[in-house]
Amino acid sequence: MRGYKLNWFCPAMMGLAILFSLPACLSEAEVKIKADFPRYTVINLNQFPELYLASFQVDQSPASFELNTELLNYLETELKVRYSGRLQRLEVIWPEESYPEDQAFWKNMFGHTQSGPVLTGRVSFKQEKRKTLGSRYYREIDGPFNLNRPALEERLVSTLTVNFYLVQPETGQILFNKKYQENRVVENRQESPAISFYELILIIKNKFFGAVLGTELSEERYLLRRSGKP
Repeated sequence: MRGYKLNWFCPAMMGLAILFSLPACLSEAEVKIKADFPRYTVINLNQFPELYLASFQVDQSPASFELNTELLNYLETELKVRYSGRLQRLEVIWPEESYPEDQAFWKNMFGHTQSGPVLTGRVSFKQEKRKTLGSRYYREIDGPFNLNRPALEERLVSTLTVNFYLVQPETGQILFNKKYQENRVVENRQESPAISFYELILIIKNKFFGAVLGTELSEERYLLRRSGKP
């Protein structure tokens, strides 16, 4: 009987030893994946059968770049893909003094239009050259004045700011208001305003459409994958 118990006990203990030593034989690795995630919608433009896209007030822009025209053409093209209602352009002249937080301002500006909400806002686009620490290094010099440090390099910095307003013209009520700003830094100091603008407005459009149309956002996530010999 003692021999029987011993024969049963030894394999069981060996099994437990293998089981508890298993995690030590495994390794974890990060796997980066890209997936589409739904976003919370503040207000859905598709609930309105009609939408007006009005001129934006331009606060700043390169002299050679038609910022308002480029912005409206881009938004119109993208909205026609995502917006299910009837989209119309509305050309307006912004007054020298504007008070976008005042409902009376919007009612006076758009009260003559039809009942559909108006999408408009303010936009600013600027390009400037700045000196930043680059990847190049000064040549190392023997002595107390060691210049082995990053060199200052000139970069072109582009900044696009768009403040969207979705307004009910009959009452002047602001249905949606959000400001977006994106920057782009490149080594090419001669890059045209158009290239920088379309790179930046793409980012802003994706964020804006996520808030007013619920479009999915593509994001990267990391998964832990366990591998190894058991």
